[in-house]
Amino acid sequence: MRKVIDANYFQSPDLTSYLAESRANIAVLPDIAGMETYKGDPVKNLERSYEILHRFPQQVLILRGTRVIVKTAADTKSHTRWMEDKDQTAGFELFYRQIKLAATGEESHIRAVHQIAKDAVEHFDRVRRDVACIPAAYEGMASAYTNADKQQLRAGLDNIREPLRDKLVCQLLEIAAFALSKHPDVQDLPRRLNKAVRRLPARYAIAHYLLFLRKLLNGGHRAVESAHLASDVADMVYIAYATYFDGLLSKEKMVNDVYRDVIKVLSWIGAFREN
Repeated sequence: MRKVIDANYFQSPDLTSYLAESRANIAVLPDIAGMETYKGDPVKNLERSYEILHRFPQQVLILRGTRVIVKTAADTKSHTRWMEDKDQTAGFELFYRQIKLAATGEESHIRAVHQIAKDAVEHFDRVRRDVACIPAAYEGMASAYTNADKQQLRAGLDNIREPLRDKLVCQLLEIAAFALSKHPDVQDLPRRLNKAVRRLPARYAIAHYLLFLRKLLNGGHRAVESAHLASDVADMVYIAYATYFDGLLSKEKMVNDVYRDVIKVLSWIGAFREN
């Protein structure tokens, strides 16, 4: 099993259990996971956050940067092959040793960690800017849902009837196409929409829209103002990556719920089984 690890899972005993259960259980780390650990004091946070992972260095898979993946990932079934950063993965054990040296006060290693942290923060800011336009596509879409539709949606995607399912799929395909057309790192657009949803920005947009619907149904328009949506970028990135692997390990119920919704709609579209 290869599962994407949310940063909120790093220090959980459940992560130890997952990795200890089988050597085939792999912790997949997208760049967003590292970025979140750099908040505050990066040396202390990294030491604590990677303490469990460093005991299972052969079971850690580090992915390339999001912007690199968006630029280079081919529209193929073996999508994850393009995501793997072989050098960082192989060097994870050494990296943790450098973190431990920084934690003991080694100035050169402290400076190195702080520089990495600075670069990570700038990178995440760019990632957020790259997807900032996506919520604009949601304006007016919510008005397409009748009260009866909303009642079905509140009951969960497993319970919605075919006409509403088709309506939702059409909207999600439109959002996927919009996300790809607006992302600065997408270099070619798939000709078929069902292929478009194989791309990372499209899956991020689908996750974000499904979260938008949940918030709209539960809290009204105030819950989906731009400031609230922006704060969810990291969570939706985790979800988007997890759709390419065997699941997501997160402590947040909403994140897990939206992940299941995304898997459901991808199966409807026909993309999920084609990875």
